[in-house]
Amino acid sequence: MRMLIWTPLNAAELQLSMHGASLGPAALIPVQSGTVLLFSPRSRQLDALGVVVKVCKTAGTRAVAAVWNSDAAIVYPAVGRVSRAWTWGTAEQVRRLGVDANQHGWFGRWFQRAFGRFFDHRGQEKARAVYLERFAEAAPQVDRDAVAALLRDHHDGVEVVPRVFAALGLPEVAQVCELVDEGRADTRLEQLAPPRLPWWLERGYLWFCLLALVVLVVVTTPLWVKLVLLALLLSFFAVGAAMRRVVVGRKPVNTVLPVIPVTQGAAPTD
Repeated sequence: MRMLIWTPLNAAELQLSMHGASLGPAALIPVQSGTVLLFSPRSRQLDALGVVVKVCKTAGTRAVAAVWNSDAAIVYPAVGRVSRAWTWGTAEQVRRLGVDANQHGWFGRWFQRAFGRFFDHRGQEKARAVYLERFAEAAPQVDRDAVAALLRDHHDGVEVVPRVFAALGLPEVAQVCELVDEGRADTRLEQLAPPRLPWWLERGYLWFCLLALVVLVVVTTPLWVKLVLLALLLSFFAVGAAMRRVVVGRKPVNTVLPVIPVTQGAAPTD
């Protein structure tokens, strides 16, 4: 699985702003149109999208995020915020990619299998028109005819991400995608393992969430008890997120957010 984000911000500005906000880790590749962010295969899609949200919010910029494997692709256009993604591949291939990208447990896999089909509107002309406009906002130099053709051909998820970026008028990003698929940056990306909480803390938080859900929904308890549980739940979530972020902020910027120079015709190097 591969994960990539393009933004028109320059690499130096993006690196400093991400390190200051403890966002990452990721590799930054300067390209003619801005910067490409590459994430470790062990990163979760939700964490990467969190980076997109914060970058777009703080810098007021736009971005395109892509997650893909050999069979399917998920691409998010973002202008100030992340909108829902357009996907390529069969429904089952997209479901498997989503589960892998978010590192879902049994509940997430069940939810995707049970309800994923209700969110698949790719066959509707209205949905394709909406996403054509979203991609045009995220990448104003877009080739509308080429993107429209790709949106119609949504069942083909094989090697589609380079074609998507090429249609968006970002050929240098398409080239980076191809080089990443060749594994040219795998060694470097493996060194950028995302920060993780201790396993016992993650397991404890999961069980506390289940217990709080039962108390809040099933068990008859006073309102103040439910409010206290809800506050604790939100507090634990915030503390866990802060603990993961602080790992990035305390490390040297070039360790957690290295800039990999890519000259024309060259590749990300290990």
